[in-house]
Amino acid sequence: STAEALLSPLRSFGNPLQTPLVFWQGCMQRCPTLASLALELLSIPTATVTAASLLATRGASPFQKPDPIPILSHLDKPEKLDRNLLLRFNRNFIHKAY
Repeated sequence: STAEALLSPLRSFGNPLQTPLVFWQGCMQRCPTLASLALELLSIPTATVTAASLLATRGASPFQKPDPIPILSHLDKPEKLDRNLLLRFNRNFIHKAY
């Protein structure tokens, strides 16, 4: 039945071997908007260091004066750098079934 088909991926959510990423990939055809949002949220890093701060300065020593890297000035939206890098990186791991 239709209800059974919609509930089947939810029943597998309790599987300890299934990651949330795999679960939401399986839901991509049934609820693409929600699954896309979940996949985007799962790509948020747990680290506190942003890509912008890593790319903003360079130097071999903390005592050395930082030398700015011009890459950030050439980006369209530098405030979305972390999000875009993670989505681009994780795109390789997400199977698109549609």
